[in-house]
Parts: sequence; structure tokens; C-alpha cells
Amino acid sequence: MEKLISTTPLEGLSLLLPIHNQATAVERGVSAWNNFLTQSRREFEIIVIDDGSTDLTSGLFEDRDNKKGLRSRFPTLQVITHPTSKGYGACLRSGLAVARFPLLAYTSLDEPYNPADLKPLIQRLYEVDPDTGRSLDLVNGHRAGRAFPRWRRFLNHAGQIAQRVALGMHPMPRHGYLGESAHRYAFWLRWMFGLRLGDVNSCFKLFRKSIFDRIPIQSDGDFVHAEILAKANFLGCLMDELPIGMKQNRSTPPAAGRRREMWRVFFSPDFGGVGVALRDAR
Repeated sequence: MEKLISTTPLEGLSLLLPIHNQATAVERGVSAWNNFLTQSRREFEIIVIDDGSTDLTSGLFEDRDNKKGLRSRFPTLQVITHPTSKGYGACLRSGLAVARFPLLAYTSLDEPYNPADLKPLIQRLYEVDPDTGRSLDLVNGHRAGRAFPRWRRFLNHAGQIAQRVALGMHPMPRHGYLGESAHRYAFWLRWMFGLRLGDVNSCFKLFRKSIFDRIPIQSDGDFVHAEILAKANFLGCLMDELPIGMKQNRSTPPAAGRRREMWRVFFSPDFGGVGVALRDAR
């Protein structure tokens, strides 16, 4: 079926970039993203959230010793500083509070995410579903650098057959192997929140910023990745997942407090005005 593309003019994009103790990477990362977004010919801003860095990171933004800081070199750069480390979710809250443009993306310098991988996510966001006449609300980047082990490929194939035959469901494609802990986590989130995405914890996501009018961020830590997707899924937002061409990726251990934040979102989700309306309607 031929894909329809929205004819909406180029919309501005706000990029949120949380960092912590990344003095060796922040200059290279900001420069790479600035170059890519400049070539995209859309308005943009890069919002760095320094989450309580204790190394030399904070000194790189201001002019010092006759050397221009990053603020002077990149006019589209904003910097928010947390006095102490508050977590990834808290960083996104701070960035959202000042973001100006209709599109919003966030990423990280912890892994080798490639700015060029944002281009297919933007293109996918503007594809119009021929049945509903709607375009997507968010696109998740799935780290796809590692091949599945043979035994996992066999299990995946068997599971896909079972879904199609027994449940009549169209299985989601699996874009890359993230380690067993990550796949167990994705299965658990699918059972609890109905999420059918494979790389929930990817720090490479693109949104229509308007969805955050209905999705206040509750999590301070890295459960925020799942929280946003789970709430968007509950509210009927359209989403998709595309592979991003990372050369490597790694499984990260669960951060302290993730389980507590997961249960808080599950039992007491905050949907802002939508949540108030639902509560009052009971």
C-alpha cells in the first residue's frame, strides 16, 4: 500500500540532551547534533540538562581563559543545571518546561547514538495512516547493533507463529538483541501496560510535544522511558518503532528505584487534566 506523507511545513524541533559527568563527550555530541539539525533546514534548539555533574562538564559552557564556551559557539544551545543529580526523568521534566517547538526528541551521550538516525524517525512520524487519516504521535528508536543468538531466534520464530495462529495477532518485528534482562523487562511491560515495543529503554525517541500536555512525567529515574510510552499507549497515541544503526549497545542493570516508580505509575498514574476528568467522572 502506498504510504501517504503529511504535507505539513517543516516544524521546529527541541532536542533534550541529559548529561552527567560527560566532559569528554559533551562538546563532540553538541557539535554533531548541531551540524545535523542545521542541515535539516528546520528551526531547532538543543537543550542540555546537566544533572549535577561533578567533573569539568559545567565549565565547558561558559567563556573562560580567552576560550569560547559552548554557549557562545552554538547560539541554539540552552543549558539547564541541576545542583545535584536528580535522574533522567527529572532532566526530561526540566527540559520540557522550556522546550519551544512542536517536535521533541531526546537522546543520551552514554551510548553511540547517531544523529542521522533521527531522519527516518521524523519521516515516519509524518506518514499518514490511510485507515485513520492520522499521523503518528511518537517513534521509538530500537538499538539494532547485535544479532540474536541462534536459540533466541528459534524462540522468537516459535512465539510469532503462536501469536498468529492462536491469537490472530500480527507480531511486532524484532530489530536487535539487547540481552535477556532487557527482553524480560519488555515482556513484563507488555503484560502490565500493553506495550508492544522491543526497546523501551532506548534513549532515542521522537514525539509530538503536544502529547505531554496529557502526560505529566512522574518518574525521576530511568523508568521514565517506560512511563511515557505506557501513558501514551493508554491514551490511544499512535506509535511505532524503527531500528537505529548503532555499532554497539549494552544492557544496563536496573537502576535503583525503578520498581518503586513502576508501581507508582501503575497504581497512581498522573494524566494531568485527563486524569482529573476521569477521576471526577467516577
